[in-house]
Amino acid sequence: MRCAGFWSRGRRGTWGRWHRAVERRIEESVPAWTHLRPSAFAANTRWWAGQVRAGDAVRGTYGALPALLLHEADIAAVAVRALTEGGHAGAAYALTGPEVLTQAQQVRIIGEVLGRPLRWEELSRDAARRRLLADDGFPDTFVDPLLDGYARMMRRRARRSPAPSRP
Repeated sequence: MRCAGFWSRGRRGTWGRWHRAVERRIEESVPAWTHLRPSAFAANTRWWAGQVRAGDAVRGTYGALPALLLHEADIAAVAVRALTEGGHAGAAYALTGPEVLTQAQQVRIIGEVLGRPLRWEELSRDAARRRLLADDGFPDTFVDPLLDGYARMMRRRARRSPAPSRP
């Protein structure tokens, strides 16, 4: 079984192609396989912890980016079922969370849980890139693929969203 990430479905971008290539290798090398493709991990919001502790704003790019956050315990529960029940060999499951939330909404909700207002502060791509590259805990090799992936998701979202109606 492999937990590949939601991005492998479309196979676009660096990470999607990489995930799909790994899936193909697994499919070619073992008689039975199951792929789990989770959407955004809830734990990814920990990236903002330092900013939340330091003030009332989280600064980043693509605050309007929608995500279906999925808790890691839910991924584990699906993995247990796939490993212990029959009928999952050769299957690929896209796993999503229960609700679409933008990054800005996620920050607001974190503030509500903490009992204080938090807000999203939008950065330009260049400013966000500099911030991520300066973060010793964030892998430099993931910065551009992440930002490129976010931009692609926003473009797809824009194409799918109908234009607002006007009275």
